[in-house]
Amino acid sequence: MDNIFEKAKTQFKNREYEEALKNFEKIKKDNKNYYHAKAYILACLFNLNKYQQALNELNALIEKDPYNIFLWIEKAKCHIFEDEYEKAHHALIEIERLIDVNDKEMLVEVSKVCSLLRDNEKALKYCDMALKLDENYKKALYEKSLIAVGLDDVEMMNEIADKLLEFSNEELISVMPVFILRFFSKNYRGCVDLINNFSHNEKYKSHIQMLKEGFYDKLCEDLNAQILCNNPVDITIDEAIKIMMDFVENEKTHGNIHGVEYFIL
Repeated sequence: MDNIFEKAKTQFKNREYEEALKNFEKIKKDNKNYYHAKAYILACLFNLNKYQQALNELNALIEKDPYNIFLWIEKAKCHIFEDEYEKAHHALIEIERLIDVNDKEMLVEVSKVCSLLRDNEKALKYCDMALKLDENYKKALYEKSLIAVGLDDVEMMNEIADKLLEFSNEELISVMPVFILRFFSKNYRGCVDLINNFSHNEKYKSHIQMLKEGFYDKLCEDLNAQILCNNPVDITIDEAIKIMMDFVENEKTHGNIHGVEYFIL
């Protein structure tokens, strides 16, 4: 049985969920790995989108361990993914009854359930409770950023972006959440500043070029605007971004570049 369990773990790691599930289900109750196998079975079922089967497993486990908040959280998610919102709300009632308000990680998990139920107010409440315990808790900040975007709360987005920027380092990936929040909050100058901070780093030269091009395309889409010239001319991506930023910040709708007239339409 130990060999079967290890084989199933390898299959799971390789995302061979159907095969892994079959092997995990072979682990009997008297085996030391039984409860570990149950956790893997749930993970397999989730990855295979077999939520009703997952619910059968969860209900059996909850019957034996009714105070396990993790099981209730997974049960709520299954009901949501099956569009069984009334049952999901019932599960949430149990979750709120069991939650440890001093467990910041669990508070964020509950916030995620509330977000899935489109209850932004309650999702925000639990995120703020987690941040009250630890104002620098990244998981809570990331979850709150999603709520802020959903609420289209520009002030909240910028506050979170500024907070996340404090944790960023010299790696480009560390500032991408900040970049995204600034873009969604229409803080285009903040986006340009972030790009410029990395523009002279040879390590990210190709990535920055793609980021500039993506930013410019999304900016034009966001503003429903484009640059038109009265004669053919080569404009660099930096020049194009500068022209669009002049349009955003100074309402400049026309000008001259390399001896050619351009217009913003």
